[in-house]
Amino acid sequence: MVQKQNMNRSLAVFLFLVIISPLKGQENIHKSNSLVVQKWGVSFSKRADWKLTNDNDSLIQLMQMSGQSKGDVISISKLSGDSITDNDAKFGWITYRYDKSKQAWMQSQEDESNPSAGAVTKPAEAFATTIDGLLVFSGTGRWKTLIIPLSITSYLKFNIVGGGETQPLVDMIGTLKKI
Repeated sequence: MVQKQNMNRSLAVFLFLVIISPLKGQENIHKSNSLVVQKWGVSFSKRADWKLTNDNDSLIQLMQMSGQSKGDVISISKLSGDSITDNDAKFGWITYRYDKSKQAWMQSQEDESNPSAGAVTKPAEAFATTIDGLLVFSGTGRWKTLIIPLSITSYLKFNIVGGGETQPLVDMIGTLKKI
């Protein structure tokens, strides 16, 4: 009986040290690098080496302050409308809109194999989803642009420019939540 109690106590200590303690540390890191944007109804986390450099009604910018990609900038825009278009001189354009009759997100894009044919419209393919299940669509802007519909008429557009490192943007999108 005593041996079983000692085993249970050892298991409890193990669980606390290995599972609960690291989670508490991560939770504190997450909170200290969390950005809550009340006016947009979202929150997300950023890495500690990214500093908020601009915050107004329609644009937030963060700059990487250290490391190999020091000086890279993430811009987050809040846009409204029946659709959202992303455009790049080299990679063309893409438009996303919600089709109420099909109850699906659609994408329109220039037909690369036949540019004179105009736009091709098809069901949109999500790049990923956020923690809350919001769809994430790819844009065409360099180095990476990601578009998240908050509703059928409200969008967040995330873009990273600089040295070509895109993982910080993908990491940030992975933490986005509606509040």
